[in-house]
Amino acid sequence: MSFSSLPTEIQSLLFLTFLTIYLVTLMGNSLIILVTLADPMLHSPMYFFLRNLSFLEIGFNLVIVPKMLGTLIARDTTISFTGCAAQMYFFFFFGVAECFLLATMAYDRYVAICSPLHYPVLMNQRTRAKLAAASWFPGFPVATVQTTTPSSRFHQLKGSTKPSLPAPPTSLLSPCSMYLQASPISGPSQAILLRARNCYHCPTLL
Repeated sequence: MSFSSLPTEIQSLLFLTFLTIYLVTLMGNSLIILVTLADPMLHSPMYFFLRNLSFLEIGFNLVIVPKMLGTLIARDTTISFTGCAAQMYFFFFFGVAECFLLATMAYDRYVAICSPLHYPVLMNQRTRAKLAAASWFPGFPVATVQTTTPSSRFHQLKGSTKPSLPAPPTSLLSPCSMYLQASPISGPSQAILLRARNCYHCPTLL
């Protein structure tokens, strides 16, 4: 069941609910960034990583929630191929960067607890900047691979005139559906393939 299949009253209720959560999340993370920057007592490595986490949380929410709210309020469930690919790219980028940053924050707490006397030397400003950069960097290659691979396959699909597999006699499937069944891609990469049916308005009988 998708949002478009729900009654108008429920869609309006969901819109207000998600909008409230979205605004609270943005304000909360923005407040964390401003407070930790304004107060010199909070210029420690722990709050430095917390600012990075808040920034990633803001970016992660900006990728998904605005489009979802637009779908609920405008009842438009389509998205362009470029918009779909861009959304998937930044979804993977912020998600992967956040995972690595959480691991870095765990290491920071480990050093603070196990080596409290050496902590100011080990986690100096240069070291924590390197750790933050190392947390952000893996998001670029992962997002690039996970986005460009299914994108190139769909460009091949769009240019072909015949589906790769014959339609089963018991059901009618669109070329997109047949391609998804035959594709070896699985896991997160297949999400963009599943969503791209809306990009091309592929007719599917469900």
